[in-house]
Amino acid sequence: MLELRPGLHSIDSDFNLLTNYLFKFKGNNQWIECEFKQQVCLVGIGLQFQGGFTSNKIILQFFDKHQNLISEQFIYAVDKNHLQVFNNLSPVLANSLKLIFTQFSDPFGRIIIYKLELIRKDT
Repeated sequence: MLELRPGLHSIDSDFNLLTNYLFKFKGNNQWIECEFKQQVCLVGIGLQFQGGFTSNKIILQFFDKHQNLISEQFIYAVDKNHLQVFNNLSPVLANSLKLIFTQFSDPFGRIIIYKLELIRKDT
């Protein structure tokens, strides 16, 4: 389930904010890329992994509408099944976001994501 929460609002009820999302699950690093129809101010992220199939370090890359990198931030997840919310991000106005998963808890580099929430600030 992919959610975008403004003030804390789900993308399931506001799909017009997201144009595309792409998953890449092969190779050394795995990633998810989200493109938004309009610029969004992201202030946090929530992730729920299956325990044993976690990425301990996630790189967040924020891009403008011309795909120029405008910010890169890091979050560190624990190997647990519960929803982990990282609401200490520096606010970023972005047109797209790439989450790069590294440092896997599984020796084969597999991850399982049950839930991804993007927390946005209303502008």
